[in-house]
Amino acid sequence: MTPGMPIAKTSGTTTPWQVMLTVLFTAIVAMLLTGHNLNRIVPYAEWATALGPGSGDTAREVLFRYAALPRIAMALLCGAGLALSGTIFQQTLRNPLAEATTLGVSAGAQTGLLVALLWAPGLLAYGQAIPALLGGTLATIAVFAIARGLSAAPLTLIMAGLIVNLTLATLCAVFVLFYPEQAEDLSQWQTGRLEQNGWAQVGSLAPWLLAAFAAAFLLSRSLALLDIGDDRGRALGLNLSLVRPAALLVSIALAGSIVASAGIIGFVGLCVPAAARLLGARRLIDRMIWTPLLGATLLWLTDQLVQVIDTGGQFPTGIFTALLGAPVLLLLLPRLRPAGPPVRATLTHRRRLPAPRFWLLAALACLVLLVMVSLGLGRDDGGWFWAGIADADLVQRWRIPRVVAALSAGILLGLAGTYMQKMTANPMASPEVLGVSSGAMLGAIVMVSLVGSVTAASLILAGTLGATASFLLILLLGWRSGFSPERMILGGVALGTIASAIAGLMIARGGPERGLLLTWMSGSTYRVTVADALTAAVIAAGSVAIAPFFARWLEILPLGEHHARALGIRVGLVRCAIIALSAVMTASATLIVGPSSFIGLLAPHMVRMIGFQRPVAQLLGAALAGGLIMVAADWAGRMLLFPWQIPAGLLATLVGAPCFLVLIRRNR
Repeated sequence: MTPGMPIAKTSGTTTPWQVMLTVLFTAIVAMLLTGHNLNRIVPYAEWATALGPGSGDTAREVLFRYAALPRIAMALLCGAGLALSGTIFQQTLRNPLAEATTLGVSAGAQTGLLVALLWAPGLLAYGQAIPALLGGTLATIAVFAIARGLSAAPLTLIMAGLIVNLTLATLCAVFVLFYPEQAEDLSQWQTGRLEQNGWAQVGSLAPWLLAAFAAAFLLSRSLALLDIGDDRGRALGLNLSLVRPAALLVSIALAGSIVASAGIIGFVGLCVPAAARLLGARRLIDRMIWTPLLGATLLWLTDQLVQVIDTGGQFPTGIFTALLGAPVLLLLLPRLRPAGPPVRATLTHRRRLPAPRFWLLAALACLVLLVMVSLGLGRDDGGWFWAGIADADLVQRWRIPRVVAALSAGILLGLAGTYMQKMTANPMASPEVLGVSSGAMLGAIVMVSLVGSVTAASLILAGTLGATASFLLILLLGWRSGFSPERMILGGVALGTIASAIAGLMIARGGPERGLLLTWMSGSTYRVTVADALTAAVIAAGSVAIAPFFARWLEILPLGEHHARALGIRVGLVRCAIIALSAVMTASATLIVGPSSFIGLLAPHMVRMIGFQRPVAQLLGAALAGGLIMVAADWAGRMLLFPWQIPAGLLATLVGAPCFLVLIRRNR
């Protein structure tokens, strides 16, 4: 079995003592901040009394002994466990991008806990670890099943993890919408909180981590043989069929037990092993020793920084970790060099449609029919009915704005995804995957936070600026890495994490923006007004009208910058035009259906796999496909569980991700 991609090699002439100094420096700073934070609870002079056998008489002593100190211990345990879990994942899979978050373990653990909370609360009597580990294990199995094996290429594995994460996040969002009271605590917990009210969580987590650490070091010699290749390892007696599953179970146990105890703390398992390699820990045994120490001290330092900045306790540590870890990941990506040639994401086309106009007209007819059904067919307390003349006010006030908004959003995302894939020559590019949708959402969030009262035009402007900044950053990252799909996608994931972390922070803090953010992120058309629908429709119509003018550019750009210039294309100007147009379309659609609808990736792939290969046909086909999906999702979301409603963006993600997998597998 040939590994998909070896662990990244690093540049420079580093030595192991750099890791030691980094750990020491981080620990010293963390100790100083810890002393400052503990002194605010109990003065230095009273520490001995607070730790003595007769302590606990005052509120300050109780906080010191049963809240502050267990929180430090939890930070150390979680940081060490996540870092070691990421190290084992990356070594076992020979994939520098593998860790609990990218492989779906964290999302699976979260889903397992939520399912147990809602429908099997008896399982929680035995602790949160069992449902979390079960969910994380099933999610990881799903990722490997999608990627077709443990030796899948990094891009394939990350895409499979992305799809599983999107699907599970959508399920959790639907559960939270339908069971808000039961899931309120979980929505706070999933942001990654280390607050403690005793030593019980530390006592339950420590045995899991000790057992996993012991098992990991027992497997260390076998895992080290993976560096010489599978065939040579087998020649030396390595049993891959036993070692790899055992190592993966250890990693899942580490990550799942931490998620069960503290929530999702992202990027520690990805950034810390990468930093350790860059600082000189190149042998596996060195990484297994120093990576947990570095992870423990870094999370300890991060948590103490959170307590210094946010004395009110509203800032979850997991969000702060994401805000710090995502930029660090972006800085590390250019320095992580694969040992082999870069993997190019390609999709072969089996056939070309002989008469695309006929198929476009057929798709348009289907779309018109679907719009008529969405406007006319509905449910009320008496059951199904078809809206007649007497229901004209109902259709005009409630259905038309939602259908127009969903249709416009689908068209815009289909077009934006096609533009991005053509410009970057990367079939995995889309507003959702590259973080452009998240950038648009972040721009709108900043606008709402700063101004408060906003209009549709101002939100679109702010979202456009955010989407443009995100797209430019991803293109810069792609240019520096030779437009490597792995790095562009990982950069998009990092940007999406930053936006999600900021949105999660605002939701956790509450306030007037909470409801608006929840609606945006779920992709509901429930609050769409006539003005919003009209604005989106005008932008969608204009985007379709100018699409043919980009045809020649989109046909030449995938050939490469050198060939494009030779054919008279002003590459810089053309890219700026495409970026600006894609940003406007993404921002307009994101404000309607949320940042993770998956339409921008699904619609272009659908039409290309059907046989639309020329740029104009692809653009129009993707627009029609996106509109069909979103209108169907909006209608189904309104009708399936009447009188409750499933947001169109969530339903599109829930249905779109498996459909995308089926299309990919059939066309390989």
